[in-house]
Amino acid sequence: MSFAADKNDDRTLMMLDSAEVVDLQAMAENTVGPASVMAWNLLCFGYDRCRDYPPASEEGNNARRADPRLNARDLIRSEYYKLKVYPNPAGLYATFEWDLIHLEGEAGLRILDTYGREVAQYLITTQKDQWLWDTRNVPDRIYLYELRTEAQEVLAQGKIVVKK
Repeated sequence: MSFAADKNDDRTLMMLDSAEVVDLQAMAENTVGPASVMAWNLLCFGYDRCRDYPPASEEGNNARRADPRLNARDLIRSEYYKLKVYPNPAGLYATFEWDLIHLEGEAGLRILDTYGREVAQYLITTQKDQWLWDTRNVPDRIYLYELRTEAQEVLAQGKIVVKK
């Protein structure tokens, strides 16, 4: 199998080429135990090659399933890049609290009005912290926020209402 990456290769497991995906599927199908499970998980989340398991019985099936409204990438982001914003609606301030356990480098938090104009920004350099946004000098309205990596990958986004 061709999974030994060169140290200068910046690819992640979500960037396998087609031959590597075929090798990974062979590993998933022809092994047992944790290696097979991990291979199937990667195939399902990263490459939409999921394996359906029939329920053990008609009664008492308590199998956990992913939220169908989230695609695999958003599901992974929701677990590894958490951003809470409160209170919402905000009065005089809003707290942005993050837990970005897999953040490498820096990220930027931007707050935009509904016309796309930047109202505020904050540079995030730690994996876990919070920022207090002073909303006393902004008009009451709906604002959009987005959290992006240095490579401009969106980690989280949402809206916040300011109403004093």
